[in-house]
Amino acid sequence: MATLLTINDLNQSAFTSAIKPQITNITPTNFVFNNPTGFSTISANTPGYIIITGSNFTTNTQVFTKLIGTSVSTQAKLATSIAFISSIQLNVSLQASAAGNALLYVVNSYGTLGIKQITFA
Repeated sequence: MATLLTINDLNQSAFTSAIKPQITNITPTNFVFNNPTGFSTISANTPGYIIITGSNFTTNTQVFTKLIGTSVSTQAKLATSIAFISSIQLNVSLQASAAGNALLYVVNSYGTLGIKQITFA
């Protein structure tokens, strides 16, 4: 006789860790995402264009940035455009940001989160 499993029978921590987005690299690029700039920083005070590579990206993934050291009440900025290329690549247009170090958050459609530090200069 087969045993029927329910969602309550699954180990939730193992499930969410398996689908957590992993950010391997962030590459600044031009607005058509075909010419990496060669720089490790993103231009400050202008919209930024980046290619994010990693794993476990999903359709409807959201990307946010928040300058480190800003007030807790300061909201993170949602990217203006996020193109899901594959489960290992996102092409992202960022809102203009002041110069400084920031945290980049990638939230996939499962609600799990990947974080990486970036620099606007």
